[in-house]
Amino acid sequence: MWMLKFLGYKGLSMKALKPYLDGVKKGKVVGITFDDGYQNNLTNAAKVLIQFNFTATCYVVSDRIGESNLWDLHNNITQRPLMTEDDIQEWISLGMDIGAHSLTHTDLTKISAKQAQIEIVDCKESLEKKFKLSVDDFCYPFGYYNDQVCKIVKDVLNIVLVQVYRLILNP
Repeated sequence: MWMLKFLGYKGLSMKALKPYLDGVKKGKVVGITFDDGYQNNLTNAAKVLIQFNFTATCYVVSDRIGESNLWDLHNNITQRPLMTEDDIQEWISLGMDIGAHSLTHTDLTKISAKQAQIEIVDCKESLEKKFKLSVDDFCYPFGYYNDQVCKIVKDVLNIVLVQVYRLILNP
C-alpha cells in the first residue's frame, strides 16, 4: 500500500472505482478487493487501508458469515474465521464496501442455472437486507465462471462490472 501511495495511486473500492472505469473520472487509481470475508480483512487490512486513505471491497459469502472457509475443508486447507455481522458492519462504518460472493462459495459452473441464480441473487438480497445498503457488484467464487453464470450476474443483478472482471480474467 505504501508503494501504491508513493507512486501516486489511490486505492479504491469497486464502487468508488466505477466512475474511473466508466470514463467519468480520471486519475491514478487501483481497485482493492478481498474475497470471502475473512476476519483478518478487518483486523489487519482495514488499519493499513485507513492509514493510506484507501478503500476496498470485501466480497462476502452471505450464508457463511461468522463461520469459516468451510468450502476449503475437502482440500485440507486451514480453517480461518470469517467476519461476523458486527465485523462487517464495522468494515462498512470504516468507509469500506461489500460485494456479493454467493450464498455458500460453491463453484457456480458446476451447478444448475437455477441453483446458480439462487446462489447469486439470494446472496445479494441477503446482504442488502442485513446491512441496509445496495450491493452493486459480484465476485465469482474460486474465480470460476462461464457464459451462463455471467449472464445470470449481468441480467438478473444488472451488474455491469462483471464485464470488467471478465476482461481482466480473460483478455
